[in-house]
Amino acid sequence: MNYKLPKILILSAFAILLFASMACFLPPPPPRTGPIGRPPIGDDAVSPLSVPSRQFPEQHGRVNAVAFDPTGHWMATARADGKIILWDFVPGHLLWQSEDGSAEVLSLSFRGDGKVLASGGKDGAIKFWDVATGHLSNSIPAKQGEIRSVVFSPDDRLLASAGSDHSVKLWNPESRELVRALNGHTGRVNKVAFSPDGTILASAGSDNTLRLWNSASGDMLYVLTAHSEPVDALAFRPDGLRLASGRAAADPLSHHGGYQMWDIKSGTEVATESQKFAVSALAFRPNGSELAIAYRCDGGYWCINLIGLDEGRLLRRYVAHRKGISAIAFTPDGTWLISVGHDGAIRCWH
Repeated sequence: MNYKLPKILILSAFAILLFASMACFLPPPPPRTGPIGRPPIGDDAVSPLSVPSRQFPEQHGRVNAVAFDPTGHWMATARADGKIILWDFVPGHLLWQSEDGSAEVLSLSFRGDGKVLASGGKDGAIKFWDVATGHLSNSIPAKQGEIRSVVFSPDDRLLASAGSDHSVKLWNPESRELVRALNGHTGRVNKVAFSPDGTILASAGSDNTLRLWNSASGDMLYVLTAHSEPVDALAFRPDGLRLASGRAAADPLSHHGGYQMWDIKSGTEVATESQKFAVSALAFRPNGSELAIAYRCDGGYWCINLIGLDEGRLLRRYVAHRKGISAIAFTPDGTWLISVGHDGAIRCWH
C-alpha cells in the first residue's frame, strides 16, 4: 500500500490551517494613498470614523484650505505652519512645497488657466505662486489685516479678498492695484465668493450678515440677515440662482438651521429643512445636483452631509474628521469630494 499520498494530503491540510490562523493576526492594510482605483466607499456605520475612499499623507498640524485648478489635475492645500503644498491629484504625488512659511495661510484660489495660485493669510499679504515651479512670483503687501478669503473672478480680471478690517477689496491681479473697496460690514469678513457669471460678489461677515455686491460697480445689492451668528461659509450653486450660507455656531433657540439657501434675484431666503448644527464649510457638486455641508456632529466629531437638491433629502453622511473641518471642495468633474481638517487629515470621498 502507498502511504505517501495520505501523508502529503495531511501535511498540505496542516499548512493551510497554519497560514489561515496567521492571517487572523496580520495588521489591516494601510489607507490608500496611491493612484485612484475602485476603493471602498465611506460609510458612517464604521465607528467612530467613516472609511475614506482614499486619503493623502497626514499633515503635521492643521490643514486650513484646499483648492483645485480648473482641470482637476492639481490640488493645493495650505497648512497652519504657512506651508502650501501642490499635489498631482490622481497619483497622489507631492509636486512641491512652498519655501515661505512665515505666516499661517487661510485661503487659496487658482487662476482660471491654472498657472497661478493666490493665497491669503494672517500676515495680511496676498501672494501669487507660480504653479509650475512653486516659486513666489508676486505679492500685494498687507493692507487689510488678517486675510480670511481670496478668490479669482471667473474671468480672472479681479481678485477679491476679505479681511479683518471689515472690508472686501477688489484687486487687479495683473497690476496688483486696488480697484475698489466694498464697505458695509461692521465686523470681520470671513468669506467671499463670485457668482458663476462673475456679476455678483457675496461676502459673509462676523456681523451675522451676508452682503451681495455688483462686482462691476461695487454697489451693494442686498443685505441678508437671517443668521443669528457669524457667517463663515458661502457657496454659489453652479447655475448662479441660489447661494448657500452657513454659520459657525448653532443657535438652539433659532427656527433657522445651521445653513440657509437664498434666491439671488430677490435676495430672499428659500425654505430649507431646519438642522441644528454648526457649519464650517459648504460646496456644491459641479452639476448642481448636491450640496455638501461640513458641520460638527455628535460626540465631537465632524461630519459631511450630502443633500440631494432635487429630492430635498439627505443622500449620504460621512463621519469625516476627529477635529474641525476647515474646508471642502469637489473636483471639477464632480467625482471626488475632498475634506481637510484640524486633525491634519486630507480625505477623499467618492
